[in-house]
Amino acid sequence: MIQPIKFMRMNSRHQQIWLCRCECGNTSLKLLFNIKNGHPTSCGCRKVHRGTKNGMFSHGKCRTVEYEAYCHAKARCENKKTCNYDNYGGRGIKFKFTSFQEFWNELGLRPSSRHSLDRIDNDGHYEPGNVRWATTSEQAWNRRRRNG
Repeated sequence: MIQPIKFMRMNSRHQQIWLCRCECGNTSLKLLFNIKNGHPTSCGCRKVHRGTKNGMFSHGKCRTVEYEAYCHAKARCENKKTCNYDNYGGRGIKFKFTSFQEFWNELGLRPSSRHSLDRIDNDGHYEPGNVRWATTSEQAWNRRRRNG
């Protein structure tokens, strides 16, 4: 995820260019218009690295369901434009993994296509010790109570 940190200048088309920090720690210049619309999502670290075996990504997992689960959970907690933000970040749920590698070390490979990311304590954060791969039926027992 890209975070704007400092306005730098206007370009020739009167668009704001900002210095941004990527979740990998790198900084780069990006158009504010694109950032607000969710593009780009990284500094370029998610792109294929030249010279790597078979053109793999830096951690080799960018196109996996595990990486998608990581990105979607992070967005639900941090991006107010995400459709489910109100049920996650909007109610104080934080995404506390500092990198995909930390997330991967905690969860590893998804056991089957029937499993998806779940928080053990439904009122807790996405953090080490509170996440697991769970089936739909396992998750059905782990829902918060709705008023109504």
